[in-house]
Amino acid sequence: MSNYTGMTTLTEQKANYRQEMENSFGLNFDTTTSSNNYKLIYPILSELIVRYNKLENWLDQRNVYKVEGANMDILFGNFNFIRKQASTSTVEWTTTDSTSGTVVEIGDLQVQDDGSHVFENTTGGTVASDGTLTLTMESVDTGEEQNINAGTLTNIVTPISGIGSGTNNDDAEGGQDQETDSEFRIRFLTAGASGDAWTIAALQTALLEVDGVTSAKAFENDTTTINDLGMPQKSIYAVVNGGTDEDIAQVIYDKSNHGIYRYGSEEVTITDERGEDVIIRFDRPAEVTLEYNLSITPLSFTATDIEAEIEEYINDSEINDTISDYQAIKRIEANQDTDSIETMTITFRRSGDTEYSSSVEMSETEKAVI
Repeated sequence: MSNYTGMTTLTEQKANYRQEMENSFGLNFDTTTSSNNYKLIYPILSELIVRYNKLENWLDQRNVYKVEGANMDILFGNFNFIRKQASTSTVEWTTTDSTSGTVVEIGDLQVQDDGSHVFENTTGGTVASDGTLTLTMESVDTGEEQNINAGTLTNIVTPISGIGSGTNNDDAEGGQDQETDSEFRIRFLTAGASGDAWTIAALQTALLEVDGVTSAKAFENDTTTINDLGMPQKSIYAVVNGGTDEDIAQVIYDKSNHGIYRYGSEEVTITDERGEDVIIRFDRPAEVTLEYNLSITPLSFTATDIEAEIEEYINDSEINDTISDYQAIKRIEANQDTDSIETMTITFRRSGDTEYSSSVEMSETEKAVI
């Protein structure tokens, strides 16, 4: 143990100890399991390893760069920093052909898309004389996959007499998966840039704290001319993936100078402290469809799980990410059994491009999808 090199398993340390004995006393020095030397040293060596591993684990659970899982929740919770939990998605659902006077109580109506996404009404109402009724719907399940597209909630699961057909005219928003250890750690480490200051760093950090937001980029044009992103002079610009329009708009309002122009194509009206309407602008990222080429030897290897990992890696990318073979393979090796794989090559390209590459970089306002 005198020249400890970071090996912490008993097998490695026994081999290390035997090598030390041979170096010190010669090759004929007996350290086999039947030797007196082994019988004397083994219990001590074993106990030292157990104690060291306990100490190393104790230290790891207090190291922000190594702590994981429930221990991360405990450590960060000491700073009143809480992991984002899985949340539901919400959307407005409208019927235009129902019977006037029909009453729908909260929880009476469930609607579904062509998949497995079921939404239930969280507001009640009465069908108007023109046959219209708009209800707020919330997904029964949680997760980012509940953020379904507009025009998909057309199947009524729980028929109500007097309610005809209907749909969601907008995308469902707000659903998020539980924050991963990696996402939680990054948000904790960058939280110092937040606070009440009107800075781009504070704005970006605050946007990342919004439920449902998975990535965000904030920009500032402090010049007197339009910049490369098309931002007008003296303006700010936020590109946000995930979260609801209203929550994002409120954060931009709270974290920006109220006299500055907020640039973007998405417009949300909020009410300020005086009761006046304020238009907040921002953008959603441009989704860039990527294609990939996977080559594995031996050819007999079944690559279904590997392909799923690659596609999940791409879909989990952030705004302005670089999609690379290195990161993809690193994720695959962490989650899949790759011992029987001899070689693995992954290349990517934007949909429509002719050439594949080992990496593809998104622009400042782009996000990769499969």
